[in-house]
Amino acid sequence: MFMKALKGIVLKKNRILVQRFSKEEKTASGIYMPESEQEAPEGGVIVSVGPDADGVKVGDKVRYMTHVENNTVDVDREEYLLMRDDDVWAQI
Repeated sequence: MFMKALKGIVLKKNRILVQRFSKEEKTASGIYMPESEQEAPEGGVIVSVGPDADGVKVGDKVRYMTHVENNTVDVDREEYLLMRDDDVWAQI
C-alpha cells in the first residue's frame, strides 16, 4: 500500500481522509481473477486527520462503515474517502 502525504489539505473538526486498499487481483494461490469477481477493499490507510479526530492518526490502517463508500473526494488525481472518526470501527 502506497501512502503519500497530502499537503495543503486541512480537515475540519473530526473528519479524516482515507486511501482505500487496492483490490485483490489474484487469489491466495496465485490465480488472477476477472475484474467482475474482485471484491471491493474493506479498509484503508488514514492520510489526513482533523484537529478533533479521536483515537486515530495518520498512517493507521482501518476498517470503516460501508455507508461512507460514496463519500469520495479527488485530490491530485487520487480518490480518497472522506468520513468522520466515528465511522472507523476497527484498527488493523
